[in-house]
Amino acid sequence: MEIETTNTGGKVLAYNGDELVGRLEFSYEGNVMRIDHTYAYKEGMGVGSLLVSAANDYAINKGLRVLPVCSFAGVWYQRHQQFADILYKEGSQS
Repeated sequence: MEIETTNTGGKVLAYNGDELVGRLEFSYEGNVMRIDHTYAYKEGMGVGSLLVSAANDYAINKGLRVLPVCSFAGVWYQRHQQFADILYKEGSQS
C-alpha cells in the first residue's frame, strides 16, 4: 500500500506488483478524515477492504476521526465494530 497526502486530502493506492489494483480517496474537515470514494479495479482480491483498513490505520496514527462517506467504507466499519470509537458522530465536538 502507498498513502499520498496533501493539506486537503489524499489517497491510498494498492498495487499487485506494478499494477494499480485499487484506490481510496479521502479529504479532511478539521480533525475528521472523510473517506469519499473506494475503487477496486480487480474483484475477488479483497482490495477494497485492504484500502479501508490502511486508511483506518492512517487515521488512528494521526489521531483523526473518520467519516465514511463512501458506502463501501460504511459497510466495512459496520463489520469492524472494534473501530467504532474513531468514527465521527454528527454533532460531536471531535
